[in-house]
Amino acid sequence: MLWVAFPVVLLTGSIIWERVPWQTAAIHAGDWLLKLVLIAVALGLLH
Repeated sequence: MLWVAFPVVLLTGSIIWERVPWQTAAIHAGDWLLKLVLIAVALGLLH
């Protein structure tokens, strides 16, 4: 849910207002997903 809500709002705004290409925004969306998964795994292993 976090990956969908917060980054989508930020990336949509950057596409609309800052004219960032959607391909670049898609790369950043994948980056957000990867980071959230890695953080969740790391915290799960440490806890």
